[in-house]
Amino acid sequence: MKKKVRIIFAIFLLMLGIAFVFSSTYIFSKRDKKEKIKYKQEVFKMSEIENHEINNQFDFLLKKYHHHNIIAFLDIPGVLKEAEPIVQAKDNDYYLSHNLEGKKDINGATFLDYRNNVFTDNKILIYGHSNSELSLPLSVIARYADGAFFEDNKVIYLYTKEKIYVFTAFSSYVETDDFDYINLKNYNGLTWVEHLEKFKNKSEYKVNVPLKENKKVIILQTCSQEKKYKDYKRKYRLLFGIEE
Repeated sequence: MKKKVRIIFAIFLLMLGIAFVFSSTYIFSKRDKKEKIKYKQEVFKMSEIENHEINNQFDFLLKKYHHHNIIAFLDIPGVLKEAEPIVQAKDNDYYLSHNLEGKKDINGATFLDYRNNVFTDNKILIYGHSNSELSLPLSVIARYADGAFFEDNKVIYLYTKEKIYVFTAFSSYVETDDFDYINLKNYNGLTWVEHLEKFKNKSEYKVNVPLKENKKVIILQTCSQEKKYKDYKRKYRLLFGIEE
């Protein structure tokens, strides 16, 4: 009787062992399959990014939109959630109250100064609304008041049909009464570098970024939502970047 019980117990242990082997194989096989799928997805994303880098970024990004009035895309990696489409009108009023689709919208759109030609002008002026209650794209430049954030997020990209411009941020502050930065041609007797030094010296956080002749500058402007400027009628948070 005892011998019979031992045999049955041995058979039970054998079956349990076989079941364990099969279940383990299934689990690891399934996990490996998931890992392979995940890997394929990651490879696809990376190849997509590589194509994005090799080919024209403007066309790559334009596929998301169906608007021929987009003239560029602004990207600040790690700051903007995604590349922001830039439009341009015949004046600087239209896109203050119209969105990308041209519909009435108090949040407006992100737009290039109507006087600007991205390819021939030394200054590229881009404007957009800011709102303390809404996550509008250019609201993020207020974060450049923090030195650590500034140091970690200096690179600014502007993708156009013809060229990719790369800028390094060198100044950020709130302007309330001196709007010389919007002058595209007249530097009040200063050289280009002297003109830029004026804005660099106003920066709330000082960075060691050299300014050079014959290099474009991008200037992002939005309304300041900072409390200490609440009594000013005109208060614009600015971010300056010089072409690399």
